[in-house]
Amino acid sequence: MTDEQTEAQEEKLPVTPELPEGISPERTAEIFAADEHLQEMVTKLLAYKEVTKEQNKLTDAAQSQMNQLIHDARMGINRLPFDEGDQSWREVLLTDAFGTNISPLIIQGLAEAGIENVGQLADYTTPHPPKQGKYLTAIKGIGEAAATAIEEALDAFWASRSQPED
Repeated sequence: MTDEQTEAQEEKLPVTPELPEGISPERTAEIFAADEHLQEMVTKLLAYKEVTKEQNKLTDAAQSQMNQLIHDARMGINRLPFDEGDQSWREVLLTDAFGTNISPLIIQGLAEAGIENVGQLADYTTPHPPKQGKYLTAIKGIGEAAATAIEEALDAFWASRSQPED
């Protein structure tokens, strides 16, 4: 085995074929071109394999975090996306937290259900054993689309709070 063949095997690349004598130059050129193409494809495959491995690690980590959040929620442990020592968020009015991201009709429906600030909204939806948290769609006038809009507005609110102030 040649040094080139040994290196190719170590890198898991196909080995350049040793051709028997008597093959036409045109056929030899075709074989070498096909071999070169195959080596390029294997190189790409190995690169994709590495990317996939990294993506799998990220997916596994995200799944682990999700499983922990689900477990914590079932146990009544509320993990909030900010420093739990800072409770100032609880008093932020929904109109201030959501700005123009939420229709005034939705905010009015929440107010009629006794939810006027972020703390009340968190209390409404957070499970407190032995009770389970309530769904926003249980509020009169709040359907799936409105509940999704509220969740997205809350995500934006938490993101804005986690940004350092200039």
